[in-house]
Amino acid sequence: MSSKKKTPFKQLTLNFGQKPAKPNQCKECGMIYNLDDKQDEQMHTKYHQDKEKVMKYSSLKGEKIVKEYLDGKCVVIQAGIDHKLALQKAFQVLEFVDSQLGINEKILAISNNLENLENMPSHVKNLSKFYFFISFISRKIDGFCLAEPIEWAHRIKYLGGKQTNFTFDQTQREKVYCGITRIWVSPEMRRKRIASRLLECVCQNFLYIKPLEANEIAFSDPTQMGQCLARSFTNSNIFLIYNNPKQKD
Repeated sequence: MSSKKKTPFKQLTLNFGQKPAKPNQCKECGMIYNLDDKQDEQMHTKYHQDKEKVMKYSSLKGEKIVKEYLDGKCVVIQAGIDHKLALQKAFQVLEFVDSQLGINEKILAISNNLENLENMPSHVKNLSKFYFFISFISRKIDGFCLAEPIEWAHRIKYLGGKQTNFTFDQTQREKVYCGITRIWVSPEMRRKRIASRLLECVCQNFLYIKPLEANEIAFSDPTQMGQCLARSFTNSNIFLIYNNPKQKD
């Protein structure tokens, strides 16, 4: 018989026959989280609190309406031109949208300090235009697009028939005036053509001298979802891309 002492086992959790917790998906925002995980719940609650605070919209001083629809309207704010309060709202919305897109750009150290708006963030070009889609029922910003002035872009060329890998000719570039660097739609409002309507407003409003055609705007290194939107909006598989695009194959 062995003289070694047996290691005692301790039951660290109580088992009452309960089923393992299943992930819960919020019907409003689409976020998946664990109801039994306090950190998950806090993150989900914070998302809704931040969104409610930032995305609530009241008419701004000197509001510029690009177009009105039956269910909402599109307004535009221009960096370097419009009122400080309007720019403050634009930067707050951009910071929220970036957090949802996984972009780690800090917009304002103190978002309510209007003096900081004298010096725009380095990654927001002067004369860029912020487009909001505001729903009439909720009075919230349910769609956002940031369009910036650019000079050159490349035509995308897909490799194979799956439209997943692409390349472009670095020696061939085209003169363009408008680039889409951000586009976002609230999860609960997707599939309602909000992104397409925002892009239509960009084409209509971005230049003062003339409207742009759909195939005259470029997209900044788009994701798979962004590529789907670009193909649908331009009705083409050879749309324009820019912003140091990486060759993907």
